[in-house]
Amino acid sequence: MKIALSLFIIFLSLIKISTCIDCKEFYSPTGDPCPCLSNPCGTVGCIAMMDGSYLCECNLVFEVFDDSIKQCVDRDECSDNSAGCKDICNNRANGYDCACSAGTTLNGDKKSCDDINECLSGNGGCSQTCTNSFGSYSCSCTSGYQLGSDQKTCTLIDPCSNNNCDGTCVPSGGSYTCKCGSGYVLSSNGYTCNDINECSTGNGGCSQICSNNAGGFSCSCNPGYQLGSDKKTCTLIDPCSNNNCDGTCVPSGSSYTCKCGSGYVLSSNGYSCNDINECSTGNGGCSQICSNSAGGFSCSCDAGYTLGTDKKTCQDINECASGNGGCLQTCTNNPGGFSCSCDAGYTLGSDKKTCQDIDECASGNGGCLQTCTNNPGGFSCSCDAGYTLGSDKKTCQDINECATGNGGCSQVCLNEVGGFSCSCDTGYDLGSDKKTCQDIDECALKTSGCSQGCTNNIGGSSCYCYGGYILGDDGKTCEDYDKCTGNNCEGTCVPSGNSYSCKCGNGYHLSTNGYSCLDSDECSDGTSGCTQGCNNNDGSYSCFCFSGYSLDSDSKTCTDIDECQDNSGGCEMKCNNKPGSYYCSCDPNFFLNGDNKTCSVISSCSTGNGGCQQNCKDLGGSITCSCQPGFMLNSDNTTCTDIDECLFNPCSANSKCENEPGSFSCVSNLPSKHYISSVIPSTILGGVASFYGVFSDAHQDITLTIGGNDCPITYNASNLINCTASPGFGKHSVNLTQNGLVFIGNDIYHYESVIKTCLKDCTNENQGICNTISGECNCKTGYDGFDCSIKLHGNTTSNIPENVVTVGNGATDISNQDTNFKIYFKSIKEIDFNGNTIETFNLIDNWKLVSSNVVNGNENINNFYLFSQTLKNTNCTVTVTIEEVKKDTKFSFAGTAFTVSKGLIKFTISIADYQYSSFLNTLQLEMISMAGKVESSNYNNNNCNSKDTEIETTAAVDQSTTSFNFVKISKNNKILAARFINRVISDGKPTFLSTTIKNETDSIIVVLNLPHCTKECLIDPDFSLLVDPQFQSECEPKSRKWVVPVAVVVSVIGFSGLAVAGYIIYKKKSIAIKVQVHRLKRFNKN
Repeated sequence: MKIALSLFIIFLSLIKISTCIDCKEFYSPTGDPCPCLSNPCGTVGCIAMMDGSYLCECNLVFEVFDDSIKQCVDRDECSDNSAGCKDICNNRANGYDCACSAGTTLNGDKKSCDDINECLSGNGGCSQTCTNSFGSYSCSCTSGYQLGSDQKTCTLIDPCSNNNCDGTCVPSGGSYTCKCGSGYVLSSNGYTCNDINECSTGNGGCSQICSNNAGGFSCSCNPGYQLGSDKKTCTLIDPCSNNNCDGTCVPSGSSYTCKCGSGYVLSSNGYSCNDINECSTGNGGCSQICSNSAGGFSCSCDAGYTLGTDKKTCQDINECASGNGGCLQTCTNNPGGFSCSCDAGYTLGSDKKTCQDIDECASGNGGCLQTCTNNPGGFSCSCDAGYTLGSDKKTCQDINECATGNGGCSQVCLNEVGGFSCSCDTGYDLGSDKKTCQDIDECALKTSGCSQGCTNNIGGSSCYCYGGYILGDDGKTCEDYDKCTGNNCEGTCVPSGNSYSCKCGNGYHLSTNGYSCLDSDECSDGTSGCTQGCNNNDGSYSCFCFSGYSLDSDSKTCTDIDECQDNSGGCEMKCNNKPGSYYCSCDPNFFLNGDNKTCSVISSCSTGNGGCQQNCKDLGGSITCSCQPGFMLNSDNTTCTDIDECLFNPCSANSKCENEPGSFSCVSNLPSKHYISSVIPSTILGGVASFYGVFSDAHQDITLTIGGNDCPITYNASNLINCTASPGFGKHSVNLTQNGLVFIGNDIYHYESVIKTCLKDCTNENQGICNTISGECNCKTGYDGFDCSIKLHGNTTSNIPENVVTVGNGATDISNQDTNFKIYFKSIKEIDFNGNTIETFNLIDNWKLVSSNVVNGNENINNFYLFSQTLKNTNCTVTVTIEEVKKDTKFSFAGTAFTVSKGLIKFTISIADYQYSSFLNTLQLEMISMAGKVESSNYNNNNCNSKDTEIETTAAVDQSTTSFNFVKISKNNKILAARFINRVISDGKPTFLSTTIKNETDSIIVVLNLPHCTKECLIDPDFSLLVDPQFQSECEPKSRKWVVPVAVVVSVIGFSGLAVAGYIIYKKKSIAIKVQVHRLKRFNKN
């Protein structure tokens, strides 16, 4: 069809037609104008037909013209049924493709489909019977087996599959019997299990109370007794077994009293032992240093003293008595020390012991004119040769050596500054002693100029000539009458009449210049006689032979080497020699192997593997097929089928079997991760420690360590692990290992202190008392603050300004006159195990006001505002509740109770359903507090209250001894106060939280670390604005500085948790609350 369409287009091109360009001369038989003039084809070329019609220039084989868009579009052969596909037709640009459904394959005609017989390949995966059908197949099982859920595997029908046993079903032939577990007995109906009351016989072995329960029983004890390790015997409880004495527990009836050891005194609480500071009285009797220690003290001495036998008195040490005190020269003993000194000419070294020689020559050459020589403890001057040292032992004077004995010179002596020199007359040479003059033997030195004979004379020489020569006019040159005299031949000179000729030796020939000798190349001129290779040398040559040949004794002829004469050339059967080489061959019915030496019998397996699918073995012309491991030979004795090893349950209970061609693999069913979300630690005395999280139901080889110390596990479940922690202090990392997986929680375990400490010990006992249970200060009348350090205004006449609170868009502004503090949440970051940021979520301006409850004029009902947002591209919801506390209230958060004063602004933040990219990752919540200026305030000129921002933070090194950390930010006699609770609620469980506070130039960063949590973390920070007692309501104006930002970053391992409380020193009369959902204001920064 495509060929016909192509011919049709060619035919059209031969017809006398006119396009739109040539339409001026075109008229149809009916007289109508050219149809292309109306541009019916758009941008496609238009062909006018002689009958008045037109044709758009599309490729009629693959395209059709779409009149609606005036363009050529692809022709869909599948839609117009021109493709002829029998099953599936896929249209494409410039054509189409036929395809087949699963279970069939495309026929050679590329249109129809043929069935695939799946049963021919691996029995279709069926473990027993495979039945083929067109486009598919099915598996079935023989009698006594049933087809599994994979519709391929046949398993033996279990008679217990539909049993009604209360206990365990035991197969028995084609039926079954029931069996009951421990603590139960089978009833007469053969399937019900009845509980056995163990307490009815011998009280169950319990020494006191026996309680029966389903399938078992338990023993318990009367009051005053405790159950023993055998869980049956009751023993009297020792009142000291769970005492909290720091010292010794002394039983007293059913109770006990505490007693302290030497060096301690019992505290007023009756159980704490306080150390006695012996050094506070008479310095402990020590003559110098007294050091107090737990339960005692010790005396020590300053450097240079030693402690006497009474362990109190200090005696001077004479360091010079032993080894001269380490001094190199002089040692002088002093009270409490010693000093070293040095002899004249030495100086004391930097170690104050060794003496170093003073190099007098290093400064001004020691005053010496010429040479200065340093000596131990002194120096000396000397002069160069030819000089003598002057009477001052420093200057040098020249010596005239020629004045005495001619300086020792045999002929001429010349005096010089600092020396002299000798010289000789003509014909003499100065000897090696530089003084004696010796006759020069011009003949021996060949300096006479004689061409032949030379005779030495005292102070000169004379020349003479050999026989046949005559001395010339210069008295030195001899002239020859022989014509070869003075020739320039490189070889031999041969006299010839009045001239001569040159001759060269063997291996050389005379050059064209008549006197030079050149090498003759015997290899090139064919005179070498070498039968194979020839190497030319200077004046000679050498022959060599090619591989497979040897050089004969004439050093020219090459003879073939018969390699077959030497161990048959290594050939297993036949060795065939040829010139310069050899080759191996085999007997009939054998073939030469790849090593070209050994032979193997020609086997039937060599052709098409003998028809075997896998292994072929030729046994004397008889072929035997076999299979590789993991396969079995089919009944045709040629093909192999995979053995499904999983039918034999080769894997353990904690893994499933997956069959593979020729093998199988066991895939673990154990969980891929576990983690700790919260911790309830023991006290510093040790005891039960509880870990909450996700631990699965499998606990293979479970171990737990705290700070590297083993914590024996007493209970474990999918969400809780209990263990017995050893005594300890501070924070430690936890390592949980089970099922071959390791989880490490960095510094998540904090030993709980029995006694809590308060900030600055509440200043002093006259201002406040520390509550050692909560860690809070209870301030006495007239004092306030977290540490009771601030004295209240009292009945002052000063006008103390009120606070104005504005809540909006998840943020809060607390203003007082010209000072403003803004508190808001900036971002949440996901952090990996190495501290790198994985993702950052912006929190600013994304809040939505969900609800509010504002009741003005009622001091008993707090005002609430609820904001919410969903983190971008996650299901994590972050909600913030802002609460104004209208009266002093007791709060409890994460197991810690504390008091919140009237006027506090309290935040509660919830982070729920965050999905980590790794179960080891953590979160950071960044909270910003910003101090600024209220531009519209009428108090901008109240300059006596103008103060730059001051930041005060308090963070305990061992945070397990405290309940809070504290921050105070003050500006212009206004104070933003906060305290951070060292607890957080993680997945519904309270857990300890370590806090790090960094005080930078203009910011505070508070980092709180928390174990991994997945459901929800609750954070509960509080803030309040205080007025300092130094506030003055009226003063003279002066210049001032403004704006210091304060940042609080909350680092969360899992979800973050933060609790902050505050107070107002002078209680405000009222608070104006305004709710505004708006963007964060930009502060002026002057």
